[in-house]
Amino acid sequence: MRLRLEKVVPWGRSLQEYIQMFDLTNDDLQCTPYSADKLMRS
Repeated sequence: MRLRLEKVVPWGRSLQEYIQMFDLTNDDLQCTPYSADKLMRS
């Protein structure tokens, strides 16, 4: 029996699903971990 993987998604969700789940904007997607941490601390 052969196993066929046509769509492999790490952590069980696609990027598009995460974008919709967290209502992410283009600005959110451009944010680096360093800049996000800096914003949270200010």
